[in-house]
Amino acid sequence: KSIDEKLQCIVIETSGAAQLQPILDSFNIEELCFRTHIDSVLTVVDSSSFLNQEYFDSEASSSQLKDTDIVLLNKIDLIESLNNLENIENSIHQFTNDPNTPIIRCKHCFVPLEMILGIDSHTTTTTNDNNINNILLNNTEKNKTEIETNVQEQEQKQE
Repeated sequence: KSIDEKLQCIVIETSGAAQLQPILDSFNIEELCFRTHIDSVLTVVDSSSFLNQEYFDSEASSSQLKDTDIVLLNKIDLIESLNNLENIENSIHQFTNDPNTPIIRCKHCFVPLEMILGIDSHTTTTTNDNNINNILLNNTEKNKTEIETNVQEQEQKQE
């Protein structure tokens, strides 16, 4: 079998120091542009350190948020309240090109694969937007309950 028949998906993880645009541009070269398709661009944000000034000063970090299709907001279990989490999300949206960029709340970057693979969000269509929004709604409600439970557990420990 050829390599085209074997590969179903390529996932590229860039560190926080990487500029996304050159990586995305590399898929536009003739050898790759007809053999690959960018399904989605994900950026992982550490919710526990996002509001630190260092993050805002990093050109790579702000560039990644600008070019992303979906944000994975990680370590939500370390955030003290739902209000703080919403403030972080509002700050993230100030960096993104699209104020409606989906933010998926997660712990240990655990996200069901159907939320991030095969969704074709890099070339967004109305159908895909609706699918993403339905999945996000369900995930957000689940996370809201988990955060409220974590807050209650922390309050009980302090008593």
